[in-house]
Amino acid sequence: DGTVDYNDFDGDGICDEDDTCPGDFNDDGVRTASDVLVVLAAYGCEDNCGDADLDMDGYVTAADVLAMLSYFGTYCD
Repeated sequence: DGTVDYNDFDGDGICDEDDTCPGDFNDDGVRTASDVLVVLAAYGCEDNCGDADLDMDGYVTAADVLAMLSYFGTYCD
């Protein structure tokens, strides 16, 4: 149908139940500048990075920042 599911973090076409809205750190239903700032504040983290580690590789790197920027301005379903 051409719709994009922003709750499909791993891109497999199935909504992720455990991570219903990646990047919405304040749970307001939209990814805004305040959510981007969470990732930027954690940039360089190498241990226990929490939700800011969007790709779950154990680090907060440019890949996580780019993922967050791809979510920026999008609403959660």
